[in-house]
Amino acid sequence: MAERRGRSYSKRVWVLDPATGQRKQVRITARTKKELAEKEAKLRLGDAPLAPASLTVADFLAHYLAVARLSEATRRSYQQAAKRFVLPLLGGLKLRQVTGFHVQQVFQAASGSSYAQQVGALVRGLFRLAVREGLLPRSPADGLEGPAPARTERTARAWTLDELRRFLAVAAQHRYGRFFFVLATTGLRVSEACNLRWSDVDLAAAALFVRRSKSAAGRRRIALDPATIQVLAAQQAEQARRRQLLGPAWQEHDAVFDRGDGTPLAVRTVQAVMQTLVARAGLTGTPHTLRHTHATLLLERGVPVHLVQQRLGHSTSRITLDAYAHALPPAERLLVTELATLAEHEVGDHLVTIRALNAE
Repeated sequence: MAERRGRSYSKRVWVLDPATGQRKQVRITARTKKELAEKEAKLRLGDAPLAPASLTVADFLAHYLAVARLSEATRRSYQQAAKRFVLPLLGGLKLRQVTGFHVQQVFQAASGSSYAQQVGALVRGLFRLAVREGLLPRSPADGLEGPAPARTERTARAWTLDELRRFLAVAAQHRYGRFFFVLATTGLRVSEACNLRWSDVDLAAAALFVRRSKSAAGRRRIALDPATIQVLAAQQAEQARRRQLLGPAWQEHDAVFDRGDGTPLAVRTVQAVMQTLVARAGLTGTPHTLRHTHATLLLERGVPVHLVQQRLGHSTSRITLDAYAHALPPAERLLVTELATLAEHEVGDHLVTIRALNAE
């Protein structure tokens, strides 16, 4: 860490002494932090290699586990993670030869396993220490996404159609029932549904638009089936009555789904309500289960994979798009037809409410 000394900054840096082959600390000084960082980079990236040619990942891993400040339980779990994933792929490599490609192979191998979190933390900690001790100019793990966490049966399993109907029948009795219905028939992420605005919905065109997404694939158009259009229309009408009833107390956010006063629903609120509803239905699941079930049911009914991927906002391969781009319009009609067939049975008590509203 840089230290302020009068009008300058200084820092101790580990470097390799080319004369002795041993690591040593040197102090560098500069007038600004930027100049200090530039000096450090030049020092670390000198002609001499930072790590001795003979130092392997296995050797340095043993050093890391010995000096790192870890609880005994964490140390044991890291040893198991290293034995299973890190050493088989990296152990024999020289430390200075490891690249991001090698690290990504380890992360991919550990993805979905019970050791995913430990492998990510171990590998990042290992290479951070190598950088701090002057053995590497930078960590090969920088900028890489860690191993995907293990997916439990509760989050990974999709519901059957009968289970989905059972849940929606229970959810229809709750004031947020329409929210869960729309999740089930559109495949929206929970955050996307919470952020949905009426300006994103075009009931006449039977579509809604996801515009608030970090990725290009996430920004998309989603076709709506007739039952979902009815549910959204009922939500709009019921919301208009509440707006008129509350008057100045109404908080206008243009939110499709609100807490009762116009304020958008929060993800945490939805998650808490979902726990109650799935318990009443005798099921297990999270809001994401509705999205997972949506995709599974469509694929089981023959909807093309690339259309389901587009609908969910997942990135798709160029090869798939090139091969099936000509089929997009008719295939989308197939998708909406399948949704309408499902919704005839799933809408349940929602249609009772809709018909009552239409009769007024």
